[in-house]
Amino acid sequence: MENEFLSVPFGYTPAWAEKDKYNVKNPPSDDGKPLRLGMVGLGGVALGKHLPAIHRLQETGFPIRVVAGADIDETVRSKTQRLHHFPCYADFRDMFDKEGLDAVQVLTDPGESRLRVLREAVDRDLHLFVEKPFLFFGVKRLDESIACARQIVERARAKRLVVMTGFVKHFSPPYMVAKR
Repeated sequence: MENEFLSVPFGYTPAWAEKDKYNVKNPPSDDGKPLRLGMVGLGGVALGKHLPAIHRLQETGFPIRVVAGADIDETVRSKTQRLHHFPCYADFRDMFDKEGLDAVQVLTDPGESRLRVLREAVDRDLHLFVEKPFLFFGVKRLDESIACARQIVERARAKRLVVMTGFVKHFSPPYMVAKR
C-alpha cells in the first residue's frame, strides 16, 4: 500500500496558487477609506506575526491601516512606536477615545484584562479580532470563561459587529490536508 503522505502536496503548490488565496490577482476595490485598526497588546505576537501580516494585506490591496496601539509596558510601546510609526498608548481607552477606530485587534493575555478590553470595544461599536484563546480565566473557571465569551459575542452580534478569533493555521494547506 502506497504511503499517502508521500503524495500530499505540502506548501504552496500551483493548485493552491491558482485559487489566489492571498488575493494578489484580484485585490479588493479601494473605496478610498481604509479600515482604521488599533492594536491592544504590542508584544512579540503583534510585532512578529500580526503587523507583518497586516503589511502583507496592504501590499495586496486591502485598504487597512494600523493607526495606533496600546500596551501597558513602556519599553514595548516605545519600540513599537519607533519601528512602526504610529502612536502608542499606555491605556487602551485613551486610544479608543482619540483615534477614531473602526476595529481593534486584541492580543493581550486572555484573562480578566482582555475581558475589559473586549467589553469596552463592543460598547464603542468596534469590530474585533481576538487572538486565541478568546477568553480563559483558568481551568477551574472554564465555565465562566465560556459564559463571558458568549456574552461578548451576543452583544457584538446585536450591534452587527464582526468578531473573529485567529485560527491562522486552520486554513494553511498542510493543516487542511491533515484535517482531511
